[in-house]
Amino acid sequence: MNKNNTVYLVVIVIALVVIGASCWKMFSQNSSASQSQPLKQTTVATTQPATTPSTTTQPAPATPAPKKPSITKPVLNTDTAKKIVEEFYAEIEKKEYDRAYPKMSKSWQEEYPFEKWRDGYATTASNHAVILGAAPVGKDKIKVDFKLHAVDKKADGYYPTDFQGHVDVLVENNKLVMDNPYIWKI
Repeated sequence: MNKNNTVYLVVIVIALVVIGASCWKMFSQNSSASQSQPLKQTTVATTQPATTPSTTTQPAPATPAPKKPSITKPVLNTDTAKKIVEEFYAEIEKKEYDRAYPKMSKSWQEEYPFEKWRDGYATTASNHAVILGAAPVGKDKIKVDFKLHAVDKKADGYYPTDFQGHVDVLVENNKLVMDNPYIWKI
């Protein structure tokens, strides 16, 4: 590249920078002006013959009736009944007492307030429920039979205990809950 070509190249680069800066300045001024100043309205006069304005009344659109919240009633069958018992004991196993407790009926909760019920599991190291079966009891309840293997941890060691029992699963306040627990040591 000779000296003349280099000079021309430098002049072209400087010209492009100046043109780019000018364009940027114009763009930014127009952009800020359009944001700060409202557009002016222009009125165009026409020479149409005068007409008498006509008024047409259109009915107001109908207001839709408010939708009622859809409340889905829980499905009570042997599968859902077994599932709630399994979930209950799995949550106890994970020490998720605040998730397990609402699965108990109101009458069961009244008999065992949360703290008293939770403290009953203070020494439980583990538990595992095995569902033996489920069958309808009347039209609104399902009885779930199960075995429970629990291990308590005490100062001098671990103590396994096996239980057997059953609970009724029913719908209360639009949710499935367990009621009437009957559990014995085997």
